[in-house]
Amino acid sequence: MSIFQERFLIQRNPNSTDNHDYKWWIPLSYTGKTGANFNVTTPARWLRANESQIVIENIAESSDWIIFNLQESAYYRVNYDANNWNSLISQLNSEDYTVIPPVNRAQLLDDSLNLARAGILDYATALGVTSYLSKESDYIPWASAFTAFSLLDRRLKGAADEDYQLFKNYVLNLIEELYNTLGFDEKPTDHHLDKFLRNNVLTWACNLGLEDCINRSKEELAKQMSNASY
Repeated sequence: MSIFQERFLIQRNPNSTDNHDYKWWIPLSYTGKTGANFNVTTPARWLRANESQIVIENIAESSDWIIFNLQESAYYRVNYDANNWNSLISQLNSEDYTVIPPVNRAQLLDDSLNLARAGILDYATALGVTSYLSKESDYIPWASAFTAFSLLDRRLKGAADEDYQLFKNYVLNLIEELYNTLGFDEKPTDHHLDKFLRNNVLTWACNLGLEDCINRSKEELAKQMSNASY
């Protein structure tokens, strides 16, 4: 497997006169599908600042996916070739998606959607990574997804109504199961991250026009107003 680095910018300035060759020492931690182990975050190899590219042999089975930057322990984004992205998407959409821990699921979402935003990765692949979210229940991956969706929401609001409606329907489909599972009301047994997640899900559901969410919000407001003392 060939590995190289380049400076990541969301938006490049075509008129920039900066000719500096930005390179860093990059700690490489990784695991493959076979015998996946996300607990060892100590670098297995370094990509040195004076190396434009390195090749790591026998890193995984040819049909396996591989993930770099385990537990997102270092400060860099990771892009993969099309085959590896597709293998990761297949894993995420399988019943065994939790073999990839929450932090790395969040990393895959964050990296793919920001790489797409920068024009480095196609949106079909990035949205393919998000397609598994309909069964995701962990706060950490959803936090990454909602951050990226917020940027897409702002961008698509200015696009054609049909495009924005497609986006709204897509996100609503992803959050529907979680909306029903979390419910509208807090429970005494809720973990604090469940409370954060519920708040995000309800905000998105109502903002995107989910009728049940809007009706429940109106009922709750009316209840609060009827109980208010002035």
